[in-house]
Amino acid sequence: MTPRSLLFVPGDSDRKLARGADSGADALIIDLEDAVAADAKAAARVRASEFLRAHAGERSAQLWVRINPLDTAEAQADLAAVVAARPDGIVLPKTRSADDVIGLGQLLGALEQRSEVAQGSIRILPVATETPEAIFALGDFRRAGPRLLGMTWGAEDLSAAIGASANREADGSWTQPYQLVRAL
Repeated sequence: MTPRSLLFVPGDSDRKLARGADSGADALIIDLEDAVAADAKAAARVRASEFLRAHAGERSAQLWVRINPLDTAEAQADLAAVVAARPDGIVLPKTRSADDVIGLGQLLGALEQRSEVAQGSIRILPVATETPEAIFALGDFRRAGPRLLGMTWGAEDLSAAIGASANREADGSWTQPYQLVRAL
């Protein structure tokens, strides 16, 4: 099932994880990236794995993990910590192209095999608009493979990547570049 509502919860907060589980969202995204300070990432990985294992049975929400960008060492550590705990999927931030999704799928395959998790069971949801190069490659995501659940967008990291001073007009609507990105 494709989740309609996603709730991002910092992976380093037991209280917020517990509250998130009761939120009614279709998917709880355990965030190991932006919501967690660098010095708390190792502890957040442990909490995320423990939370996934504690909620391994029937649950009302899917459980996903937003890892750190694929081209960082943090991403490898994130995946090593959570794959054996069987998340429903991985949210991939700062995706540059379909190649990132394909590469993550290969990493997941190896980790699933090592952890005796069903091959291909962990899906991928890339944030496909956080890097300028990804915007020009959006049509190419169709070749990303069967793990690809969909694509999502975000404007804040793109703003930082391109040096934009704002992404919204005075009335709160998106500026023209972000309207285009969202439409794509």
